[in-house]
Amino acid sequence: MRTFAIMIGAPLVAIASATPAQAQPIDRPVATEAQLQSVADEIGPLLRFRQVGDTTTVRPGDVELGVQYNSTPIGDATSTWNSVPNIAARFGIGERADLGAWGAFNSNGRYTVLGADTKIVLLSQGPGLPVSVAVRPSLTGLVGASHIWAASAAIDLSVSRTFRSLSPYGGVAASSNVAIARTSASALDPATSGDTHAYAGLAYRWRTLVLAAEIDNGATVNYAFRIGTRF
Repeated sequence: MRTFAIMIGAPLVAIASATPAQAQPIDRPVATEAQLQSVADEIGPLLRFRQVGDTTTVRPGDVELGVQYNSTPIGDATSTWNSVPNIAARFGIGERADLGAWGAFNSNGRYTVLGADTKIVLLSQGPGLPVSVAVRPSLTGLVGASHIWAASAAIDLSVSRTFRSLSPYGGVAASSNVAIARTSASALDPATSGDTHAYAGLAYRWRTLVLAAEIDNGATVNYAFRIGTRF
């Protein structure tokens, strides 16, 4: 079974690495505080480390590897989409906790978004409890951009219920973002912003296959899909 999972996971990584990403204007020169604040206001959806899954954690010693696809409108231009495939991995560290790592690659923009999180199950579904509840803090950063450095810290609270292989879930998230100019001719103060999101999704598991789809509603409406495997 482990060999079968690896055979599935390797092509997923190759697909994510080979898929071109649509260019978008986040990494741009800024000369004023207003321009930097505009970047900070826009950067949140790009940096968001989406859950794209229910409250279930990876079992201790196991690994989950998958490809995740996010579609996010850029700023006020709802016809412009940031469609960036990325790779996500989770590692089981305890009965009620796991660690996650996430990377989104934009070959046209020549930068990468990297993130890490931990999911902690607070309550588990059982005879006396109809749902599971989990909390998930995360950190992400913009790496390799020419003009901007940015980072985000967020926390999610999610609820899910499992019906055999299907697990509908929902939650809320809040994040705090910072953008710093790297190439401005004048010294600009860091710009900050905050985002809140409500999201809902559906996860499906069959043997080692994991599928999930999610929609969240913050400043913009965003969609995410994930296919992966556990081994």
